[in-house]
Amino acid sequence: MHHTARRRSAALASVIVPRVSAPEFPWLDPGPRRRAIVKAQAERRAAMYRAELLERASLYYRLGFSNRRAVARLKANVAWDFELTGDARPPGLTDRDIGEIVKSAYLRRASR
Repeated sequence: MHHTARRRSAALASVIVPRVSAPEFPWLDPGPRRRAIVKAQAERRAAMYRAELLERASLYYRLGFSNRRAVARLKANVAWDFELTGDARPPGLTDRDIGEIVKSAYLRRASR
């Protein structure tokens, strides 16, 4: 190795690069803003599931399903939706909540 090349490599080895504490990509930062986004997405997702169940309950009403049969069908649909993911149902999709959604859809339709 030539003596100038040796000096250059020694000079580069002695340079200390300060470590930056910020992550390389902003979406990897688990800071408060990211947690707020995740929470907002979870709330929107739960609202979407409730709206879909309400639409299905209304459809079952129009098809002549009884209240009990509609609840059973929606429970089976929700169980199937989350069967492969292994995730628990999101908040607002318990069996009791599904019964309330069907009840509200059937009461709303009957009052027309």
